[in-house]
Order: sequence, then C-alpha cells, then structure tokens
Amino acid sequence: MLTFSPMFLVLKDPAAGWGALAASRISVSALFTRMILPASLVSALAVTLGTAVFNREWSPDFGYDTRAENALGVGAATLLLLVTYAFVLAWVFTRMGRMYRSSDNFADAFKVVAYGTLPVWVVGACMFFMPMALVGMAAFVYTCLLYSIGAGAVLGVKEGETAEFVAISLLLATIIMTGFGVAASAIGLV
Repeated sequence: MLTFSPMFLVLKDPAAGWGALAASRISVSALFTRMILPASLVSALAVTLGTAVFNREWSPDFGYDTRAENALGVGAATLLLLVTYAFVLAWVFTRMGRMYRSSDNFADAFKVVAYGTLPVWVVGACMFFMPMALVGMAAFVYTCLLYSIGAGAVLGVKEGETAEFVAISLLLATIIMTGFGVAASAIGLV
C-alpha cells in the first residue's frame, strides 16, 4: 500500500526512509498510478498554466520563449517526458545493477526513481512561474542525493559506489532520452 508517510520520511530523513522502503513491496503499477503519473500531471499542468497565463511576456534573452498558444503542446510534451524518463531511468538502474553486482529488479529500481524524484516533483508543481527553474536546480541536487542513498539501501549498491552509479545512470538515461527526442523530431512529432 502506498501512503504519504514514506514520502515524507524519505524527504526528511533519507536513511530511515530508504531503510523502510527497502523492505516494502510496492508494485510498479502502484508506483506509476499513485506517484509518478499524478506528480507528472501536476508538473505538466503547472508548465501549461505558466506558458498560457503567467510567462507570456518572458524575455527570450533569459532563455524562455514559448508562446501562449503552444501551452497545451508544451504541457503534453512535459507529461510525456516525465513519464518516459521515469521508466528509462528505472531501466538504466536495472541494467547498471548488473554491472555493480547489486539488484537488477525493475520494481526496486522503479521505487528508487519514484521516491528519489520527489524533490523535483514538488518544485515541478510550482513551474507555472518559470524562475522556479532555479529552485529546480537545487531540487535536482537533492534528488541525486536521494537516488544515491536509495541505490545503496534498496538496490544494494556498495556505499563507495553509489555516487558513481547514479552519475553514470543519469548520463545514460539522458543520452537515451536525447535519442528519443532526436527520433521524434526526425519523424515530425516535435
């Protein structure tokens, strides 16, 4: 069963939170329907709202130039990206688990992704105001820390190797997602 207690515990006391989650059994479908999809939807809606209402006058000099009429497309792309990235990163964690002689269980890897991404999703709910992207950077750093602790506690990656495991996994997942983006652009989806 999925409750808010483990989420708050992972954010407040990562070592204790991951310790409790390591012993729990949560299905991939439960993690997807109760955590990843709702959090991704909230982030996508925030980006859509920001594009449509709040950031119409945002200067392209600051790196953001999306017209209000593109808001639904931007929101849909955000949703697709977030959901896809969760599955890709869990798949990479699974594959990397074999290299690091740790767990290669997809459900456990998905658990690390779902709970580890909480800081980014919390900030993602505020992305209607684009300067929150700066806070998002700090949330990403905390997410990397949570992934590292979760990789040790849930996946069994050795303590001295967790940072490397996470860094390489994030790089590989980013390369895969870039490939998806290039392919989508080449066939005219984006």
